[in-house]
Amino acid sequence: MREIAQKTGKTVEDRFETPTGCYRVINARYASGTNLTFATDKPILESLRRRLDMLGIHLKGSRGDKPFLAGVKVHAISVLCKGPIHDNDLVGMDPACFDGAGRRIALNHRMQKPISGDRVYFIFYYTDADNEQLHRLGLADFDVTNFCPRQLVLLRKSDGHELSRLDLSR
Repeated sequence: MREIAQKTGKTVEDRFETPTGCYRVINARYASGTNLTFATDKPILESLRRRLDMLGIHLKGSRGDKPFLAGVKVHAISVLCKGPIHDNDLVGMDPACFDGAGRRIALNHRMQKPISGDRVYFIFYYTDADNEQLHRLGLADFDVTNFCPRQLVLLRKSDGHELSRLDLSR
């Protein structure tokens, strides 16, 4: 599979396969914070909204989606894809990530957020409470919060076959 360079300097494979479909990756990244938002409009409309907001003109509609509880620090891997959207794309798979030391960490929390048109976010995440558990297991140093995944991998639950692997490193 060929790789495409992102503006962020990251490279990702251009395919993202789930048990029910195959998508083209637009962007894949790791993010951390208490107020993570995910763009839900077409990029040109988002840009127009931001410019008009600066001028004091506020259009109705979304300026992004905040799928997490307010004030809860979340560590998320988001994969923005393009392709035909299938219901329950995340059923039947075991997502995991690999950190810089090559350790495999299962990702138990996940969601699928369809967006306008044929774009969809796949979001795999941990909260700080989950990071405390990673710390107890020796998979993250909580004092320096070094949970920084390098690769995302999707495995089919039924047979453990690897469906997709995305490089999240810089």
